[in-house]
Amino acid sequence: MKSLRQLSRLFLIKLSLSMAVLTWAIYKIALTDTIELIQNHAALKQSLEENQFHDIKLKRLESELHDVALLLGASNEDASNMLIQTVTVYVSNHQLVLKSLPPARQYQYGDVHVNLQSFQVSGSLVSILRLIDLIERDSDLGKVVSIDFGIEFDQRRKKRLLNASVCIQNLKIKVYES
Repeated sequence: MKSLRQLSRLFLIKLSLSMAVLTWAIYKIALTDTIELIQNHAALKQSLEENQFHDIKLKRLESELHDVALLLGASNEDASNMLIQTVTVYVSNHQLVLKSLPPARQYQYGDVHVNLQSFQVSGSLVSILRLIDLIERDSDLGKVVSIDFGIEFDQRRKKRLLNASVCIQNLKIKVYES
Protein backbone atom coordinates (compact mmCIF):
# COMPACT_ATOMS: atom_id res chain seq x y z
CA MET A 1 0.00 0.00 0.00
CA LYS A 2 1.14 3.45 -0.75
CA SER A 3 1.92 5.82 1.91
CA LEU A 4 0.08 9.03 2.41
CA ARG A 5 3.10 10.98 1.35
CA GLN A 6 3.31 9.11 -1.98
CA LEU A 7 -0.41 9.61 -2.57
CA SER A 8 -0.08 13.34 -1.90
CA ARG A 9 2.86 13.54 -4.24
CA LEU A 10 0.98 11.60 -6.95
CA PHE A 11 -2.07 13.83 -6.43
CA LEU A 12 0.09 16.97 -6.79
CA ILE A 13 1.71 15.63 -9.99
CA LYS A 14 -1.71 14.81 -11.51
CA LEU A 15 -3.03 18.18 -10.39
CA SER A 16 -0.01 19.95 -11.93
CA LEU A 17 -0.39 18.04 -15.18
CA SER A 18 -4.11 18.71 -15.36
CA MET A 19 -3.48 22.40 -14.61
CA ALA A 20 -0.87 22.52 -17.38
CA VAL A 21 -3.27 20.88 -19.86
CA LEU A 22 -6.09 23.15 -18.77
CA THR A 23 -3.85 26.23 -19.07
CA TRP A 24 -2.75 25.14 -22.54
CA ALA A 25 -6.38 24.54 -23.59
CA ILE A 26 -7.49 27.95 -22.26
CA TYR A 27 -4.58 29.62 -24.05
CA LYS A 28 -5.35 27.79 -27.27
CA ILE A 29 -9.08 28.51 -27.18
CA ALA A 30 -9.28 32.00 -25.74
CA LEU A 31 -5.98 33.77 -25.99
CA THR A 32 -4.99 32.65 -29.49
CA ASP A 33 -8.31 33.84 -30.91
CA THR A 34 -8.06 37.07 -28.92
CA ILE A 35 -4.51 37.77 -30.15
CA GLU A 36 -5.59 37.02 -33.73
CA LEU A 37 -8.61 39.31 -33.36
CA ILE A 38 -6.42 42.09 -31.95
CA GLN A 39 -4.06 41.78 -34.94
CA ASN A 40 -6.99 41.77 -37.39
CA HIS A 41 -8.49 44.77 -35.61
CA ALA A 42 -5.21 46.69 -35.93
CA ALA A 43 -4.99 45.86 -39.66
CA LEU A 44 -8.63 46.83 -40.25
CA LYS A 45 -8.21 50.05 -38.30
CA GLN A 46 -5.17 50.99 -40.38
CA SER A 47 -7.06 50.14 -43.58
CA LEU A 48 -10.02 52.23 -42.43
CA GLU A 49 -7.77 55.18 -41.64
CA GLU A 50 -6.16 54.90 -45.09
CA ASN A 51 -9.60 54.77 -46.73
CA GLN A 52 -10.77 57.78 -44.72
CA PHE A 53 -7.58 59.60 -45.73
CA HIS A 54 -8.25 58.80 -49.39
CA ASP A 55 -11.90 59.84 -49.04
CA ILE A 56 -10.87 63.13 -47.48
CA LYS A 57 -8.23 63.64 -50.18
CA LEU A 58 -10.78 62.83 -52.91
CA LYS A 59 -13.31 65.28 -51.45
CA ARG A 60 -10.61 67.95 -51.18
CA LEU A 61 -9.56 67.39 -54.81
CA GLU A 62 -13.18 67.52 -55.98
CA SER A 63 -13.64 70.74 -54.04
CA GLU A 64 -10.48 72.20 -55.58
CA LEU A 65 -11.67 71.19 -59.06
CA HIS A 66 -15.01 72.87 -58.40
CA ASP A 67 -13.25 76.02 -57.11
CA VAL A 68 -10.96 76.12 -60.15
CA ALA A 69 -13.93 75.70 -62.45
CA LEU A 70 -15.67 78.60 -60.70
CA LEU A 71 -12.55 80.77 -60.89
CA LEU A 72 -12.17 80.04 -64.58
CA GLY A 73 -15.80 80.83 -65.20
CA ALA A 74 -16.99 77.35 -66.05
CA SER A 75 -20.77 77.27 -65.97
CA ASN A 76 -23.56 75.49 -67.75
CA GLU A 77 -25.23 78.64 -69.04
CA ASP A 78 -24.04 80.44 -72.11
CA ALA A 79 -21.62 82.87 -70.49
CA SER A 80 -21.16 84.88 -73.67
CA ASN A 81 -24.86 85.82 -73.83
CA MET A 82 -24.91 86.63 -70.11
CA LEU A 83 -21.83 88.84 -70.57
CA ILE A 84 -23.34 90.68 -73.54
CA GLN A 85 -26.57 91.26 -71.62
CA THR A 86 -24.73 92.49 -68.51
CA VAL A 87 -22.49 94.86 -70.51
CA THR A 88 -25.29 96.35 -72.58
CA VAL A 89 -27.52 96.95 -69.56
CA TYR A 90 -24.67 98.50 -67.58
CA VAL A 91 -23.53 100.70 -70.50
CA SER A 92 -27.03 102.05 -71.07
CA ASN A 93 -27.51 102.87 -67.38
CA HIS A 94 -24.09 104.48 -66.67
CA GLN A 95 -23.37 106.87 -69.55
CA LEU A 96 -20.86 104.64 -71.31
CA VAL A 97 -20.62 104.07 -75.04
CA LEU A 98 -20.24 100.50 -76.30
CA LYS A 99 -17.91 101.04 -79.25
CA SER A 100 -17.52 97.44 -80.38
CA LEU A 101 -18.67 93.98 -79.43
CA PRO A 102 -17.24 91.46 -81.88
CA PRO A 103 -18.45 87.86 -81.88
CA ALA A 104 -16.86 85.57 -79.33
CA ARG A 105 -13.90 83.46 -80.41
CA GLN A 106 -14.10 79.83 -79.38
CA TYR A 107 -11.34 77.24 -79.10
CA GLN A 108 -11.34 73.60 -78.07
CA TYR A 109 -8.34 71.97 -76.31
CA GLY A 110 -9.21 68.39 -75.38
CA ASP A 111 -11.78 68.57 -72.59
CA VAL A 112 -11.46 72.35 -72.23
CA HIS A 113 -13.69 74.69 -74.22
CA VAL A 114 -12.31 78.26 -74.28
CA ASN A 115 -14.59 81.20 -75.06
CA LEU A 116 -12.96 84.63 -75.51
CA GLN A 117 -15.30 87.61 -75.63
CA SER A 118 -13.94 91.11 -76.08
CA PHE A 119 -15.60 94.49 -76.18
CA GLN A 120 -14.59 98.15 -76.25
CA VAL A 121 -16.25 100.87 -74.20
CA SER A 122 -15.73 104.59 -73.92
CA GLY A 123 -16.59 106.84 -70.98
CA SER A 124 -15.41 107.93 -67.55
CA LEU A 125 -12.71 105.99 -65.72
CA VAL A 126 -14.92 105.33 -62.69
CA SER A 127 -17.77 103.93 -64.79
CA ILE A 128 -15.42 101.67 -66.74
CA LEU A 129 -13.77 100.41 -63.57
CA ARG A 130 -17.15 99.68 -62.01
CA LEU A 131 -18.16 97.70 -65.11
CA ILE A 132 -14.96 95.66 -64.89
CA ASP A 133 -15.52 95.13 -61.17
CA LEU A 134 -19.07 93.93 -61.86
CA ILE A 135 -17.77 91.40 -64.39
CA GLU A 136 -14.99 90.19 -62.08
CA ARG A 137 -17.37 89.68 -59.14
CA ASP A 138 -19.76 87.51 -61.16
CA SER A 139 -17.81 84.30 -61.74
CA ASP A 140 -20.41 83.01 -64.23
CA LEU A 141 -19.48 85.77 -66.67
CA GLY A 142 -15.86 84.67 -66.91
CA LYS A 143 -12.47 85.94 -65.93
CA VAL A 144 -11.13 89.31 -67.03
CA VAL A 145 -7.83 88.43 -68.70
CA SER A 146 -6.96 91.69 -70.42
CA ILE A 147 -7.77 95.38 -70.11
CA ASP A 148 -6.21 97.98 -72.38
CA PHE A 149 -6.89 101.63 -71.60
CA GLY A 150 -6.32 104.26 -74.25
CA ILE A 151 -7.10 107.93 -74.79
CA GLU A 152 -8.31 109.33 -78.08
CA PHE A 153 -9.06 112.91 -78.99
CA ASP A 154 -12.59 113.67 -80.27
CA GLN A 155 -12.13 116.36 -82.94
CA ARG A 156 -15.83 117.19 -83.05
CA ARG A 157 -16.21 117.94 -79.34
CA LYS A 158 -12.58 118.93 -78.78
CA LYS A 159 -12.36 116.47 -75.86
CA ARG A 160 -10.24 113.55 -74.87
CA LEU A 161 -12.11 110.26 -74.42
CA LEU A 162 -11.04 107.26 -72.37
CA ASN A 163 -11.41 103.93 -74.16
CA ALA A 164 -11.05 100.50 -72.63
CA SER A 165 -10.69 97.24 -74.51
CA VAL A 166 -11.65 94.34 -72.26
CA CYS A 167 -11.17 90.64 -72.95
CA ILE A 168 -13.11 88.04 -70.94
CA GLN A 169 -12.17 84.37 -70.86
CA ASN A 170 -14.66 81.67 -70.03
CA LEU A 171 -13.62 78.02 -69.78
CA LYS A 172 -15.91 75.05 -69.69
CA ILE A 173 -14.22 71.93 -68.40
CA LYS A 174 -15.65 68.49 -68.94
CA VAL A 175 -15.66 66.88 -65.50
CA TYR A 176 -15.57 63.11 -65.32
CA GLU A 177 -17.65 61.78 -62.46
CA SER A 178 -17.04 58.40 -60.94
